[in-house]
Amino acid sequence: MSAHDELRALLAAGESETVEFKNSTAQLTRAGETLCAFLNGEGGRVLIGVSPSGELLGQQVADKTQREIASML
Repeated sequence: MSAHDELRALLAAGESETVEFKNSTAQLTRAGETLCAFLNGEGGRVLIGVSPSGELLGQQVADKTQREIASML
C-alpha cells in the first residue's frame, strides 16, 4: 500500500484509540501529549493538518516546528 493510500484509509476510518487528528501545529502541545500516550501504550499516529471530521486541510511546517517536534519526542 502506498503512503497516499494509507493516508486515505486513515482519514476514512476516522479518529480512534490509535489515530488522532489535529487541525494545525497550533495544537502541537496537545499533539505531543497524545504522542506520549501512544508511545507509552500500543502506539498510534497523530495527523497534523486534518480536521476532526477527517478533512485533509494540509499544513506548512517550518524547520523550526520540525525541530520542536523532534525535541518534544
